[in-house]
Amino acid sequence: MQRICNVVLAFAFVISPLFFCGCSDDQLGMRTFSQAHESPDPAVLMFFVDGIDRSCFKTLIDEGKLPNIETLFVKGGAGVTNAVTSIPSVTYPNATSFITGCFPGHHGILGNQWFDREEYFLRNYSTVATYQSSNDDFENPTLFEVLDDKLTVNVRFHTRRGVTKSYDRAIGVGIDWLLNRYEQADEQVGLSAPAVVNYARAANRWPAVYLSYFPGLDAIGHLYGSDSAEYERGLIVVDQAIGRIVEDVRKSHPDLNPYCVLTTDHSHVPENPEKFADVCTWLKNSSKLRIHQGDGQGSIRSWRKAQFDRSDMVIVNGAYRRVAIHLKGKDGWQQRPSAETVEHLIRPDESGLCGGMPGILLASIREDKNHVRVLTHHNAYKIERHEELGQKKYRVIEQSTPGARLANSKQSATTETADRLLRDWADGQWRSSHEWLNMTATTEMPDFVPQMVEYFDSVRAGDVIFFADGDWSFYNIEKGGHGSCLAADMRIPMYFAGPDIPAGSEIPAARLVDVMPTVLDMLGELKRLDNQPRIDGISLLPKLRGAARP
Repeated sequence: MQRICNVVLAFAFVISPLFFCGCSDDQLGMRTFSQAHESPDPAVLMFFVDGIDRSCFKTLIDEGKLPNIETLFVKGGAGVTNAVTSIPSVTYPNATSFITGCFPGHHGILGNQWFDREEYFLRNYSTVATYQSSNDDFENPTLFEVLDDKLTVNVRFHTRRGVTKSYDRAIGVGIDWLLNRYEQADEQVGLSAPAVVNYARAANRWPAVYLSYFPGLDAIGHLYGSDSAEYERGLIVVDQAIGRIVEDVRKSHPDLNPYCVLTTDHSHVPENPEKFADVCTWLKNSSKLRIHQGDGQGSIRSWRKAQFDRSDMVIVNGAYRRVAIHLKGKDGWQQRPSAETVEHLIRPDESGLCGGMPGILLASIREDKNHVRVLTHHNAYKIERHEELGQKKYRVIEQSTPGARLANSKQSATTETADRLLRDWADGQWRSSHEWLNMTATTEMPDFVPQMVEYFDSVRAGDVIFFADGDWSFYNIEKGGHGSCLAADMRIPMYFAGPDIPAGSEIPAARLVDVMPTVLDMLGELKRLDNQPRIDGISLLPKLRGAARP
């Protein structure tokens, strides 16, 4: 999430009356969950830590510095060897994917900022008024809504629609955030269990889902970089907080044997301060088009339309390593420009918008409903999608159109790798979504092929997307970022533990969207999805139960 919103959000934590519900419960002290209460049903403890860098995480595990996570999840549960998040690899899209089981292109939260060309609306979640408004911006049922007759508890997670009870420790966390004490903000999350236990005791039942969200680590990663001592310390604090929650739950309810889930929304890439590409300024200076300035919110649609009708381009840099560009069609914003028009605008010579611009890995262009063009620095490729017997399949084909590529005088090993991967994948073979996941999970662009097409299903996706190369950034204030389609951004830690999951085991590959249906399966409630709109995730529980030691 954007560093610029940290102080702004702090005020929201302090002044919003919504955050004061339940804050006094934990002052009462934790009471044991009485044996007289009804016997425990299946339950899940979920730990969602914003911005866990996979590389740092693995290093600290190997060094024994995360003992609680190691005991509960690494040695006591099953890990996903190559777990991937969703494109784009930023917070709000993946927070929503985590809780709905749907890709961003299907739930419509396309970034921490996004533009809707049909409603003339430019959303920005980094303000006091809007940082929880993502709950109003998608229609897909959340995990909490699917479990509408169950008791569910949320601690600090902003995407919370349908939850029974939320705790935010507003005053303490707000002060810590305001003072940039992000470790302490995550420590506050670890103090939530007494309030949850007391609430469950009063309700005479234990929550089916108890979700704890840790926001501080991501802020530390942006401020100091995920290769810093500060970030390492932040991850250790999260480990201690998780240990405290688990210990408090076990002490309060000895009969409970819950499933446990640990994951994150994206990894975190240390950025090189000398590798900053100001894509927004570059496009503004190189284009003769009128660029939209300012916000685009407001309750009156005609007013918003008048604002955007005066512009030809909207640039959304809602992620540090991804930029989305929206272009007005020939007859207005209700019409998309053709792929040829977009490609012409970003042609590689100096008259194009990105001629000679450094730091770009590749560009993806929406061609139509089932086709996406991908331009590398060497060639152009097309990703195609069709459906066979109710199953989506995808393929990559190489295009040899002269000039249909990016130009960059400073190519890197990563840009070479991206082109090589697409060339290798361009064999014309149709593969299912999970076949592509399994085939590409260990590469530098995991799960890129199916996710890129699904991303453009939303009207909010933009017409062309630039992804950052290597350790380049499109936002130079920070020392760490994320948002690109590279493995350093996309590959994440994901662990599950529970009574029937073999300890110390692994499964090869999975997606963040798989967590929601897996949790329903753990609760014995997977059939509830039969009456819900189709989701992209699948339950991993059968694989987890049969997981083997590596």
